[in-house]
Amino acid sequence: MNRLVFKSVSLVTFFLLINLPSLAQLNPSLPPSSNFNLTGWNIHTLDSNYNFIEIYTSQLTAGYTSEFFYTNPTDGSMVFRVPSNGQPTSSATYPRSELRQSNQGANWLLADTTTHQLQAQCKVMVVATAKPQTVIGQIHGGDAVSQMLKLRWTGYLAGQCYIEAQFKTNDTNKADNNVKLLTGLSLGDLITYKFTMKAGLINVTVNGYSTSTTYTSQFFGSTDRYYFKAGDYLQYVSTDSTIYGLNQFYKLVLDSSSEVLPVELTSFTANIINGAVNLKWITATEVNNVGFDIERKSDTTNWKKIGYVPGKGNSNNSIEYSFNDRNIISNKFTYRLRQIDKDGKSIYSKTVEIVVPSPDRYELFPNYPNPFNPSTTINYSLAISGNTKLSVYNSLGSKVATILDEFKPAGNYSVQFNGSNLASGIYLFRLESGNYSAARKFILMK
Repeated sequence: MNRLVFKSVSLVTFFLLINLPSLAQLNPSLPPSSNFNLTGWNIHTLDSNYNFIEIYTSQLTAGYTSEFFYTNPTDGSMVFRVPSNGQPTSSATYPRSELRQSNQGANWLLADTTTHQLQAQCKVMVVATAKPQTVIGQIHGGDAVSQMLKLRWTGYLAGQCYIEAQFKTNDTNKADNNVKLLTGLSLGDLITYKFTMKAGLINVTVNGYSTSTTYTSQFFGSTDRYYFKAGDYLQYVSTDSTIYGLNQFYKLVLDSSSEVLPVELTSFTANIINGAVNLKWITATEVNNVGFDIERKSDTTNWKKIGYVPGKGNSNNSIEYSFNDRNIISNKFTYRLRQIDKDGKSIYSKTVEIVVPSPDRYELFPNYPNPFNPSTTINYSLAISGNTKLSVYNSLGSKVATILDEFKPAGNYSVQFNGSNLASGIYLFRLESGNYSAARKFILMK
């Protein structure tokens, strides 16, 4: 993934948003204001003649709907629709159906040290093939031409769409710094995004991927205030004959102090240690966190659950987790976490990749656990293919078990040994392959 480094600040972190409202909690028979708190919002939309209009907070909260802004009758989502008209709408270059903060909720000072945030969960359902781009969220400056951030969807072909954070560097030349955050998307995929703004620092997170930059007076001379937008804002080009779009929102929360805090991960890494892939991740905060499924795929296999690590439930302290994937061979592997909350909802983390090389030497690793009862895991590496034996001996030197005796290609291996038919005591396990021989001690304690 490409990341853009800004001169001011560039942060790379990600959040897992949990306790998102389920679709069943949204009532499809009610107007959007019954499912979403639209206090503090206006909407820029169209009338029946495709003229650009603004609907104010009082009308929205009273239950305003139209053919361009309504509740989905199936799942209760808030729908933003822009029709095909082929021309700019009156008083607006870009056709749109888009919520923007009203004066009561906007015009925060750029230097405001209070953190303001917008959280949303949505789907891009329809875009025009002529210009398949829509902005699903924005941070706008106080001046009419000041656009600090656009969160833009591009594409319509399945598996080929992407989302990027488009930062405007200044008012004068409107230059862009685009950071591609998510690729491989299809229309209808669920998108969770979050904007935060504090003292000019913007952080945007989409499905776990984040980037940020800082705006100061050097960027936006007279523009020292900002506000949030969300909905369906089309990237119009005058030569396009058909421009249209439809986005559905399942969550929209503005500056809510009552929102359940996210499970915030500050790192997720993979390294090879003692012949195994060691995964580590750190959470900064947790709320209702049941735990993490660990999933893996390779170039030749699909995603598969390979383990589980319990979470700590609720915590405001940094917590480090780890998991060792010992049953691996030489290959390139991709890992991800599936975080699960107490309501059964889950969300995936970003992925990490690691290449497990072919071993350049023979090695027999310590077993784990040790002592054990009755089972333990033994890892070993073979530098050259050949007949391989792994045996267990008692303290008198007598062989009491043969774990394997077969031809093995060069690679890394992991096997289980069950000592349920042996008495407690100290034993040796010995690996023999080609000219290599090594033994280690382990303890069966019943």
